[in-house]
Amino acid sequence: MTELIIPLYYKPSWELEMEGKELDTTFANQLRELGERLKTRLNTIAEIHEILLENGWKAFGGQYEITYYKDIPMEKAEQELKKLGVHEKLAKIEAQS
Repeated sequence: MTELIIPLYYKPSWELEMEGKELDTTFANQLRELGERLKTRLNTIAEIHEILLENGWKAFGGQYEITYYKDIPMEKAEQELKKLGVHEKLAKIEAQS
């Protein structure tokens, strides 16, 4: 059994480094930028979600993430994810976070 966990969001203080700081007018721009990153991230995750479900993965929601399962060994799962282009999409998500 292979498990793949894809985070949807993180705590705002992690994404914005705002905890304990006074927030001036430039913070509005930081919120807008995060909104754009979230939109891109969630759209990419939606694409991954569709691909995985179409290929036999089961998805379960968590508080901040989606966990996917498939009854195949890790090595075979890695090969499948590469073949499906999921690896590249996941790398894109991680680079934006």
